[in-house]
Amino acid sequence: MRAIPPPLIDGKKLADEAQALLAKMKTRLSASIALQDLQRREALICLSDSWMCHPTGRDEPPIGLRDPDGRQISAPINWRWTLWAAPDTAFPDDAFVVLVETAERLAPFLPAERMPDVPTPTGGAPGGTSGPAELGIPVEWARKIRN
Repeated sequence: MRAIPPPLIDGKKLADEAQALLAKMKTRLSASIALQDLQRREALICLSDSWMCHPTGRDEPPIGLRDPDGRQISAPINWRWTLWAAPDTAFPDDAFVVLVETAERLAPFLPAERMPDVPTPTGGAPGGTSGPAELGIPVEWARKIRN
């Protein structure tokens, strides 16, 4: 197996141990793999012998792993990263277990600053107010539709 250049994460080469974990999983599952960065909305994708970076939506499988049969699987690594795999032909029976275990072992190598703060509403109750009643649908209107 030919060594491929490592992906860069936040401008730094991914640790050799993390690369070994990914290579082992890729071989074991006979799959294309991706590390999806939810914060930057991009994915580092390894299809065959190289890594590429591509923009991706937060709730979408990375480009290149969108298996038309929907056989791609994923597991969270931390709040920022998700590990994806798509089979070259078919996954082995324990594919999801292998993916989850690899994701857990990758967590120390992938940066995830503390969870971003969620803005809190200022003043009033959380979630805002329901607004004035005159903006609601009149009961008479709703009754007319039923008749």
